[in-house]
Amino acid sequence: MRLKVSPIKKPKHDGAVICVGWNNTEDVFSCGDDHKLLKWNLATNECMSVATFPDDLYPTGLHLFPKINNSGKKTQTDFILIASTDGRFHIVNYNGRIEKSINAHQGACLVALWSPNADGILTAGEDGCVKIWSCNGLLRSTVVESDVSCYMAAWSPDSNSILYTKKHHLVIHPLQAKSKITKWWAHESVILSVGWNASNNLIVSGDEDGYIKVWDTFQQLIFSTKEFVHPCTAISWSPHGDLFVAGSFNKLSLHSDDGWPNSSLDLDVGSVYCVAWSPDGTQLAAACADGHVIFAHIIDRTYNWKNFTCTQIGRKVIAIKDITTDESDQLDYPDSVVQIALGFDHLVVATIKQTYNWKNFTCTQIGRKVIAIKDITTDESDQLDYPDSVVQIALGFDHLVVATIKQCFIHKLTSWNTPVTFDLKDGAVSVILLASRCMCIVERGRISVYSYTGRLLASPQISSHSELRGRASISLGPDTLASIDYANPTLIQVFDLPTATYSISRGTGDNNVTRIKHHTVVCSIALSQTGPINERQIALLDRRRDLLVATVKDSKQKLSVLSRAVLSVMWSTESELLVGLKKESIVSWAYQKNNTRPELTTTVISIPSSNMGYNPTIQCVENGVASIYRGKGSTVMHISLGVIHVEMVLKYIASNMWSEALQLCRTLKDTKLWGCLAEMALEKNQLDIAEEAFEEVHQYAEVFRIQHLRQQQLLHKLSGSTSEIP
Repeated sequence: MRLKVSPIKKPKHDGAVICVGWNNTEDVFSCGDDHKLLKWNLATNECMSVATFPDDLYPTGLHLFPKINNSGKKTQTDFILIASTDGRFHIVNYNGRIEKSINAHQGACLVALWSPNADGILTAGEDGCVKIWSCNGLLRSTVVESDVSCYMAAWSPDSNSILYTKKHHLVIHPLQAKSKITKWWAHESVILSVGWNASNNLIVSGDEDGYIKVWDTFQQLIFSTKEFVHPCTAISWSPHGDLFVAGSFNKLSLHSDDGWPNSSLDLDVGSVYCVAWSPDGTQLAAACADGHVIFAHIIDRTYNWKNFTCTQIGRKVIAIKDITTDESDQLDYPDSVVQIALGFDHLVVATIKQTYNWKNFTCTQIGRKVIAIKDITTDESDQLDYPDSVVQIALGFDHLVVATIKQCFIHKLTSWNTPVTFDLKDGAVSVILLASRCMCIVERGRISVYSYTGRLLASPQISSHSELRGRASISLGPDTLASIDYANPTLIQVFDLPTATYSISRGTGDNNVTRIKHHTVVCSIALSQTGPINERQIALLDRRRDLLVATVKDSKQKLSVLSRAVLSVMWSTESELLVGLKKESIVSWAYQKNNTRPELTTTVISIPSSNMGYNPTIQCVENGVASIYRGKGSTVMHISLGVIHVEMVLKYIASNMWSEALQLCRTLKDTKLWGCLAEMALEKNQLDIAEEAFEEVHQYAEVFRIQHLRQQQLLHKLSGSTSEIP
């Protein structure tokens, strides 16, 4: 993955460009020391002058009114907030007219930001004050008064807290009364830039010495690197929260959310004062000291699934290759690709208007509108071109799904040249999730579930700010959709999805929603991918890295602790096997309900694994192999879990083929297989099989208990009673 800069033309500004901001995926505003407000249109490659401000107005920051989707709430979305060196901030309309100017600070006003919920304004200045204002410019409170200049500040994703710099320190200040303020020493030199991730709550900061650090909100350092020789002057998270970009003198660097750099660009534009992402997260604009506004987009995103590779090689082009046969192809799309998903014999591609499907491919975005895809088993490859910029790609379940800024494309293996396409309602796609029967697309203000024929199945009204949800906070199963509640992260909502392709669920009635409550903040969730809906299980990781499992439809709603200190978790796509990553091992749980009996550990398979890098995550589990994304900028590594026969037993039991499962265990004589068979046979009341299996694993107490149960059943039948045994 890397950044590709569009050709740099003659600068349109006569002085340094200080700030930039995106209105939509095509329009960008910029402002600089020449007092000009310019508007750039990337579709027509035109630049027009919107206004020329008074000679005493030197901008220090620019922020466009946030586009939110709150039904029933009228908002004015055509205003720009501009901070200036004279201590004022200005509310400017899109025609360049200054509607209101407010004296905010003594000295320069360095920060002026709308709140994410469009309910207030945050300002910070050289006088050391941090203030909160109404959207009309009325002062609500002076949060901080200090003798140290505040160079940068940011809102929390929920608008309930603010983050600001105080020389070497970072400070999180909740806006609620009597809330605890968090302050820590973050850098050895003055902090110049910060960003707060809306998806995973991570904080990134850059200082005068060129260091970049990533933190969580509990002051824990996630990553640190000296990325630049010169000061880090600009930092910005992508809207999806999986990337951030940092700017310095003649340099831009692209990083993953854990801090490791993916690529860097050497430029000849002087210092980069500001960077801003497009709403779809595929492009960025940078304000430069020599008067240039440079535009860049992400290419060479690669997606793998089984024997296929898929690469976006342009804004509208995807290259696909079958690695086993070395066959390849290229798909062109009429609009910019927004999202791509590959799996379940389909490739799904979403542009700003439509979507497409595909199969076992490795998919790489190699351009704004180009994706390269490859079948690893046949070595076949192809290239897909799209009419618009690719925003998101998903690969799995024999499909490739690509989202551009206008459309969604669903490519299937057997007919990938004729993808299913449909228009997107918003185009700002942040996440694509795939399951065996359906797929989920997360846009701004809405979450939609589609079949692989492009038919809308459900539109659950989860909550506002759905665009801020990361992949860890939402999970899709064959017949259910689970989401962590954004307002209350201790609550999980699970929605039943219609199984028939002709039925559509638009409401969120209590009959279709199951709520699971945990006592602490939930960080990650995962739904099982096989079995009937009444046996659907959900695994969750909480803030303490405890792994808990529950059956969604269980009337008791009991969360059972399965393990601790787990870094990442994922269900197998083919069975009820749950796989988790620990610091030095990979653990597989074939039966997740025996945690109350620690002596029965035969269903847990643990293999040592080192050199997985920092902060590894599981991408998928298929055919007994876990695909793990290692930290430190590494690629995906594939590790065999040694559970092929365990999964065969699970599949036999799921198909009610008990004799085949028993025969396999007798043939292989493996303790893990017998343990798995014993637990599940006892749960399904297959007492004869359970007795033999427990005897093979030397659990004689269970054997005696089963014999006692069988005697009770026999006596119950002989008595002629029709009631069940208690």
